[in-house]
Amino acid sequence: SQQLIIGSFYRQPSSQLNILEEFERSVETILKTDNGRLPNAILSRDFYLPSIDWNTNTVKDNPQYGSVMNTKLVEITTNNDLQQMVTEATRGSNILDHLFTTNPALVHNIEIHPGISYHDVIITDIYLKAKTSKKKPRKVHLFKKADWDNLKTDVEQELTKFLKDQENIETSTTEDLWLFLKETIMNAVNKHIPQKMIG
Repeated sequence: SQQLIIGSFYRQPSSQLNILEEFERSVETILKTDNGRLPNAILSRDFYLPSIDWNTNTVKDNPQYGSVMNTKLVEITTNNDLQQMVTEATRGSNILDHLFTTNPALVHNIEIHPGISYHDVIITDIYLKAKTSKKKPRKVHLFKKADWDNLKTDVEQELTKFLKDQENIETSTTEDLWLFLKETIMNAVNKHIPQKMIG
């Protein structure tokens, strides 16, 4: 039978990026296997990063604790195929406590209950003999391997070329400008940030 790895992590609100980098190294170590098969793992506790939309794995505008810290957690979970399972707030209106797993079929009946501190408590049933559900393949970007210099150069060149053409400025609507900017950035991202399929 396949082993189950359970881990706990606490990020102090005042901590710097290095604490998430240490967490990343730990995650990569425990999930690394000789046969390439992703082990069953559950990682939980306080991450204190409420500005992430876990439905889309994106960071919200003006994120608390800064975009770098929030983006780092999204990268860690995406690169290691971890899914966040908590959908209800655990303090006020925020989800500060998370439950990540490599196998969502393990996790059932997540409930949030009042705790003895100022955080609520996550209670869940874990199916130790869960059937591995086949996830729908999805494309993710490998931000750690990105060529940021060339990405920035490409975007700057395209924007400069566009703005030099007076007709573009005079005839383009706000929607046109937004679509051009979006397409320019996405083209550069797809060109200079490697991708892989997971699931």
